[in-house]
Amino acid sequence: MTMGQRIAQRRRQLGLSQEALADAVGVSRQAVSKWELDEAQPDAAKIVLLAQALGITTDELLLGEAEAENPAVQAPPGTPRPDHLGRLEKLVRKHGYKVGYVLIAWGLALLLFAGAGFLMFRGFFTAADESYRDFNVFSSSLVPEWNGQGSITFEPADGVTLTDEEIALIERELAGQVGFSQKPVQAAAHAFSPTLQRAVYAVLALPAIFGAALVVTGVVVIVKYKGKE
Repeated sequence: MTMGQRIAQRRRQLGLSQEALADAVGVSRQAVSKWELDEAQPDAAKIVLLAQALGITTDELLLGEAEAENPAVQAPPGTPRPDHLGRLEKLVRKHGYKVGYVLIAWGLALLLFAGAGFLMFRGFFTAADESYRDFNVFSSSLVPEWNGQGSITFEPADGVTLTDEEIALIERELAGQVGFSQKPVQAAAHAFSPTLQRAVYAVLALPAIFGAALVVTGVVVIVKYKGKE
């Protein structure tokens, strides 16, 4: 193995570029390239600096003596190392604003989800309340002289699902009270308790709040990194 090949091999083991090695030795990158191609030889002063930068002795550089027991490859103190953090920072500065667009998209999706859920449940609760109001009006409008013969049929409003047992219970309430009680069948103010409705709306508010936070964060990220590449 020639000295140029030893220089190139050791440089790659240390993860150094030709530019980094050239800076450590105080020469140009072209000089290092010529050394590795055996097109030129470093002078005595550069051999000492080159051996220090590569973490080997001058004998190992010149004669190719193997390192004892194949020790772990480590760069000596002061040897330039690849600046991975610097590269990462450059990538963040160059492409960080794209993350902002992703955050805004996620935030808008959550806001749409929360809005659609609010409208759906609001429509459901409204339809349920209308069904109970219809039940109350129907029970109050029956003739008081009804003698209990025949049957009463209750049909829920559109959008409200009741089981056969629930419908039968309502019909029995109608048949049992109309004509025999001075007080007509009274319906609750809401088909579902206000507490339950508020709890549903509170749950839907969570993705809305989180979505709004994502949109704001996305805008901040875009403002911070846009044009910084």
